[in-house]
Amino acid sequence: MCGRTKDRDCSWTLDENRVLCHTYAKESAPSAVNGYHFTGKYCDSGLHGADSAAIYVKQLERTEKPLKPAQNQEFIYHDANGREVVRVRRVDDGKGKRQFWQENKRSNRWEKGLPESVYDRIHLYRIFDPLNQRAIADNQPILIVEGEGKVDLLMSMGIAATCSLGGAGKWRKYGYENYVQNLNGASIVICPDRDEPGIKHAEDIAQDFPDAQWLYAYPDSPLWSKLPPAGGVDIADWIQDYSLSAADVLAAISTRLAPKSEPERPGDTPEEIPKLLRDYRLIEARFLERLRFNTLFKQIELDGAEFDPTSAKLELIVTHRLSIRSSREDVSDIVMKLAKQNAYSPVVEYLNQVHKRYGNDTSILNGLALRYLGTSEELHQVLLKKFLVGAVARAYEPGCKLDCALILQGKQGYGKSTFFRILAGEQWFDDSLGSVSDKDERLKLHRAWIIEWAELETVFGRKDINQVKAFITCPIDHVRPPYGRSVEAMKRASVIVGTTNQQEFLADMTGNRRFWVLPVIQPIDRVMLQQQRDRIWAAAVTLYRAGEKWWLDQEQEARVEQEREQYQISDSWADAIEEFVEFKNQVAIAEILENLFKLEESKHDKVSQNRVKTILYALGWKPLNNARIIDGKRRKVWTKI
Repeated sequence: MCGRTKDRDCSWTLDENRVLCHTYAKESAPSAVNGYHFTGKYCDSGLHGADSAAIYVKQLERTEKPLKPAQNQEFIYHDANGREVVRVRRVDDGKGKRQFWQENKRSNRWEKGLPESVYDRIHLYRIFDPLNQRAIADNQPILIVEGEGKVDLLMSMGIAATCSLGGAGKWRKYGYENYVQNLNGASIVICPDRDEPGIKHAEDIAQDFPDAQWLYAYPDSPLWSKLPPAGGVDIADWIQDYSLSAADVLAAISTRLAPKSEPERPGDTPEEIPKLLRDYRLIEARFLERLRFNTLFKQIELDGAEFDPTSAKLELIVTHRLSIRSSREDVSDIVMKLAKQNAYSPVVEYLNQVHKRYGNDTSILNGLALRYLGTSEELHQVLLKKFLVGAVARAYEPGCKLDCALILQGKQGYGKSTFFRILAGEQWFDDSLGSVSDKDERLKLHRAWIIEWAELETVFGRKDINQVKAFITCPIDHVRPPYGRSVEAMKRASVIVGTTNQQEFLADMTGNRRFWVLPVIQPIDRVMLQQQRDRIWAAAVTLYRAGEKWWLDQEQEARVEQEREQYQISDSWADAIEEFVEFKNQVAIAEILENLFKLEESKHDKVSQNRVKTILYALGWKPLNNARIIDGKRRKVWTKI
């Protein structure tokens, strides 16, 4: 019985493909009901009094894509710094034929082809667009589709979306590790094209994001179980066919359909299973207590020594005289599984041991900065203590928030690097960390406890600073571990430190809060530090377990910010800009470049603009959201804080 008309039949069919339904009031009609799709239109037919009726049409099952009109399209991929890296060109002749090709940018010119040298600079399409970044930050859905055109369509509707370069089957070919990093913490929705390559592509993505939701275009279609080999319809066709709104699209987000069952690997048959179980139990009985997985070094250990799982079958047969029948890959999996049942962190074991030995006495930390660095400033004592507690926290809670790096600044030969080396222990210290853009460097963060940045002065170059800040603050890295078959999300259990002999080395005034600088005024007493190391870490464990914070409060941050100014690299433009804006309430960067430095507008490059921007921030200015008219031109304006 209909609650509005008291009729038992609350719809009226005009013909077999069209229905007028008065059950739903205006703006409340669902997008689909019993195989009929809401057109978005209403009519006031008077059939049921003054009620309007929602117009539904029967959902017609499209089986192939419509022809694209004759057109030329191009899609640009950018690197992490916003620079153009790849251009995808698509040409449709309007008769069903199409051409794709890729170009890379070299010396401000597009060249056909895509050399491997640019692969590690490729990120997901439009992933740095504000719409996508807001969606990731706010844990809102971001759709992964197949093809740049679909991304552009969805984003024009206000829906966060992205895709990988190359289409189906290419998820792992180009900027794969960047892709996974781009989506760290995102609420992912996988949107396959309705054909076999589309599903395989989506399933490949799902291996990296098993918790992702799914969105199937034409969600009620039975054809999802009868996929064509190629050329299937997609989310763009669905939106066009039914004039869907953003709300309609997002309402279709659901869980993954059950994939077709198939063997995990060729050759896996029921008769293979008893053999695999037999070998598992044989290895388990002999080695379960002797196999361990070192979570710091990401390695399997047998009786305390590194054990290579890829050669485990040979080792077990030849050295240990076991009768193993399973494949090399299966034996490797068995060893890995057993080892991970005994996973341990050597740093955590060490911290537990020293705390047990020395108890809850924290007096060793009193005056620590004065004793070793020669500085009596209370703030320096606070920073050093928080660094120690933060290092303990990272060991016990890998991936916990720790977005600052401790920098020791002082004369050469004072033992700044040695200070960190002794604290970490030789086996848990690494001083070879290099470029932040090198994927291999990230693995070093998962092979040591304290990592020193080598050649710190080069790290603070202007072109690298945004990458440096992102690198320091990232709690999880997506890397391929030793003996791993795929990229894994690895939580950082390490801290980053640095040393420098330079008095001025901080180049970016807006991002220096990531760096805690401690002056080293005297040579560090290496012998005393070696003697007191265990007690220092025992005290840090006590503070950590007592709930001591390893980050700064607002007042401490303000004091650190004031101290950091002495380490700021001087800019020859700073005095002139300060004088130019002294009696102004508002100013534009272009105004400064043109009127102060006499640079023509054509010469206002990113370097000069960023240089002025950095100085304005340091002088206490901030940009306004809305542009203003200055000297007859519309420009972004800065104002005094």
